[in-house]
Amino acid sequence: MKIAHLFVLSLLAPAVFLRAESVIQEDFSCGPGVPGREKITPGTRLKQSGAVAPDNAAWDTAGAVVFAPGGKGLTFVGKEGNAGVFIEVDPGLFESGSPVRAEIEFVPGEAWVEPSGLPGIWLGFANSNSAKKELLANVNETGDHVALRYAAAPDPVNWCLRAETGVSGETGAAAGAKVPMRPDATYRMTLVYDPSDHSFQGELSDPESGSVKSLKGKLSIPPVFNLLRVDFTGFSIAPGPIQPLIKSISLTKE
Repeated sequence: MKIAHLFVLSLLAPAVFLRAESVIQEDFSCGPGVPGREKITPGTRLKQSGAVAPDNAAWDTAGAVVFAPGGKGLTFVGKEGNAGVFIEVDPGLFESGSPVRAEIEFVPGEAWVEPSGLPGIWLGFANSNSAKKELLANVNETGDHVALRYAAAPDPVNWCLRAETGVSGETGAAAGAKVPMRPDATYRMTLVYDPSDHSFQGELSDPESGSVKSLKGKLSIPPVFNLLRVDFTGFSIAPGPIQPLIKSISLTKE
């Protein structure tokens, strides 16, 4: 079956959502005064900390993901240029009812001088069984997925929002508007999937202008999702003044 994808680029004001049911609300705070995380210090690996589980579910990692200096957020160490965090979620959230909304806040950092492969910050839903918990960049036709990427293209000063999708072995992609990158700014990326018509919308806020760039799409058949994932790919892990940082992740049923 051939899967149709329709993408529309628009400029929107931030959406207002009422009566949302929080599924995950995580800012990765640690240190003194944070219940259950008092003994976690900067540099502690997320997977090894044992105290970052919302609602009895566990975060897992790809690459070396550690708590960042300042007591709030995650950053990356090691020899790999790819890293991410992911968590299994109830697939029923995506099968019926109201839309599902994922959101991250992140600082891009200065590690994108010589991008290669598919560099950028990813936020997406995927099928952990067929995708085998791959980076979102590698899922392709092996598993259902909807992912946003804030991508370096090809001049790292002029980044753009992209959408990558796959369902029943058919994949699709589309590029949005350029969104200039400020290494030390906090950006917000959101992904909303609506089970009622298999549509999705992705947004990226530009902190300098206050605008929101948006991509929309629709799948012709319902996908199977049971994983929420955030990845950073194609970055340099050489020490620098401003490193990539994941500040928060949330998931709500609207």
